[in-house]
Amino acid sequence: MSATESKYEVALDVFEGPLDLLLHLIRQHELDIYDIPIVEITHQYNAYLARLEELNLGVAGEFLLMASTLVQIKSRTLLPKEEQSEQDLEDPRADLVRQLIEHQLFKELAESFHEIRVHRERVYPRGRAASSFEADGEIYVEADLFDLIRSYRDLCERRAIQHPLAFERVRVTTGDQIRFVLNELNLFKSLTLEQLFDKLESKLVWIVTFLSLLELIRLRFIQVYQTTDFGSIRLARTFERLTQEEISKIAAPFQH
Repeated sequence: MSATESKYEVALDVFEGPLDLLLHLIRQHELDIYDIPIVEITHQYNAYLARLEELNLGVAGEFLLMASTLVQIKSRTLLPKEEQSEQDLEDPRADLVRQLIEHQLFKELAESFHEIRVHRERVYPRGRAASSFEADGEIYVEADLFDLIRSYRDLCERRAIQHPLAFERVRVTTGDQIRFVLNELNLFKSLTLEQLFDKLESKLVWIVTFLSLLELIRLRFIQVYQTTDFGSIRLARTFERLTQEEISKIAAPFQH
């Protein structure tokens, strides 16, 4: 079997869905997710499905639906500009790119949840006395990851009702938002979750910022506190003050 054929020998159940498969192909072939070469990715995707059929493996309907979507996008990109309507002149890949970025971010989020949970179970055995501190006249006690996730979800729901979050096509990395969070905590020893996210607008930036928080918690630059069960969350720094050079060094591994 040739190298070209062997690269498609991946069991279907490795992928949670067609977006998962597309992300795998984009990474495998080192493609730019913001500027997907639609002809190439369509060829790779269909070749993978064809390989599954050769092996007599069933292909779920959602994978076939994505295949037809890719072909449709491909046909629109190949259409001469003079034959395109004003609507067709918009990048036909835009919605797919948005879905892929959101899917990728939530995959990273899920992986971070798992890593932090494992880390906390090793470092903080059950029964340990929780630390506490006072801020704004309230006593805060140490919170866990699930308190943070719940508070973030509630905040997203409230903000979505009051101020719909735009999903802009912006380039933002975890490293960018690690810089942002550390700079904010350089100014204030602690911040509530609301105070931090009130400075942000784009839905994409919210997601990446939350991923950044998880990384900084994992690296132990931030400790999470809470007033009471289901109460407000406060993020406290574990450092005195960081220089810009130190912040850049912390963010560098995530600047991609």
